[in-house]
Amino acid sequence: MSGRNTEKVEQADKPHERKEARDGDLARDALSDMIGKRLAAPAGDKPAGPSREVKEDGTVVLSNAEGRITQAKHTDGTNYEYAYDQKGNLSVVRIGGKDGDADYWVKSKDGKWQSYDEYYGPGDKRNQPGNLQLNGGNWEVNQDGRMYHSSGQVTQVPEHHHKK
Repeated sequence: MSGRNTEKVEQADKPHERKEARDGDLARDALSDMIGKRLAAPAGDKPAGPSREVKEDGTVVLSNAEGRITQAKHTDGTNYEYAYDQKGNLSVVRIGGKDGDADYWVKSKDGKWQSYDEYYGPGDKRNQPGNLQLNGGNWEVNQDGRMYHSSGQVTQVPEHHHKK
């Protein structure tokens, strides 16, 4: 009779093991289905997240969770860094070169763009305005991570006295 009791215990354990295996299969299937749907979804339907893309010319473009380009490292050594305001509008651009020197474009509260030789943040006394401004336009970022002005013209700041 002891053999018969052992058999009943083994049979009692099997439904529990089958349930655990079935639960594991369901979890794996759900995860697999979710990944499959994400990969099959059109680009605009994919959940947003930070991304890194290497362009054909070797440029490395980084984007934030909202899909806005935040950095572009070009093969010529130029490095563009982009910052956005709370509304998602481009507000500060840092353009760094191979030599480590950088130039900045900053959008003021009145919507005008001004170049800076040194920029530490809004209202910082160490800021050193540059000699260029963008009149009547806005800076934008293309898919390759390069900035361009949609309209307007880059001109000299009339009252600028460049210190050397």
